[in-house]
Amino acid sequence: SQGGEEIRSVMGRAESAEFPKYTRGAFQLGCSEDSASLMHKQSTQFYPHHLKLVMQSLTFPGPGATVCGSDEANHNTLPGKTMLFTRYEYANLFHQMTDWYNMFVVGEREKILESPLRFIFLDGHPKGALDSAWDVFSRGLGYVRIKSLTERICLDHAIIMPMGYRSPVDIHGMTGPAKRCQGDKYVAKFRETVRNWLQVPKPNDTPVIRVGIIFRRDYLAHPRAGSGRTSRKIQNEQHVVSALSALSTPGDGWKSDFRSLSLESIPFAKQVQEVAILDVLIGAHGAALSYALWMMPDST
Repeated sequence: SQGGEEIRSVMGRAESAEFPKYTRGAFQLGCSEDSASLMHKQSTQFYPHHLKLVMQSLTFPGPGATVCGSDEANHNTLPGKTMLFTRYEYANLFHQMTDWYNMFVVGEREKILESPLRFIFLDGHPKGALDSAWDVFSRGLGYVRIKSLTERICLDHAIIMPMGYRSPVDIHGMTGPAKRCQGDKYVAKFRETVRNWLQVPKPNDTPVIRVGIIFRRDYLAHPRAGSGRTSRKIQNEQHVVSALSALSTPGDGWKSDFRSLSLESIPFAKQVQEVAILDVLIGAHGAALSYALWMMPDST
């Protein structure tokens, strides 16, 4: 699939059709390949799923070889830092959070977060509600879908990113001690960096406890979503709103500020700004609670 289509125009499309198939040489490195790198790139342990297909298509023309078509092909070079992502469950906030966290950790380790980043999606997913988040995190260079690259290009600095399922914050992939919620060392800095990028107001000393509750609404997330009906809704919303609005906080001079949130109709940056300032976040089990990662450490 081309990717970037309106969801309703591709309803019912199989997810398998949204991942590219690569021929040998689709990706090239201008260096020599040795037996160790050959064995490593074919390992399913390091490169599972579609990432393995990317690595198996990789060829090494050797030092001095022209891998961009011709010596005059400099105009096909994309300058700056480029991260290549294969996105799974691209419409799900939790799974996108794992990709964004990987972006941050790799960026920290490579010391490239001070500059804008470009993202290339190695997938053909249609438009999604979270696409605008990638614009925010790129800080100027934006994103492109691989099928939109109709000419052979060179990447000045390319990083093929690990899949989100292997992220340190993906609880599905955690085993043993990690399941005891041991915090990854980059979490705090990830939170502060994203809050700065999105201009989330810093907490103040006013005696107000900010309480927010997320109400889920029906929306069309992806081509396989059927009618777009959402499950796990709070059935007695008005009763809950009335109870929380009337809540009086014990303590001298303290009061609560309550707000109800329907995030489906709010742009990504605004969603984060609404949730990240809360002291207490309430909601039925769902991906939107992943925003808690960007709330302050003493929030609930």
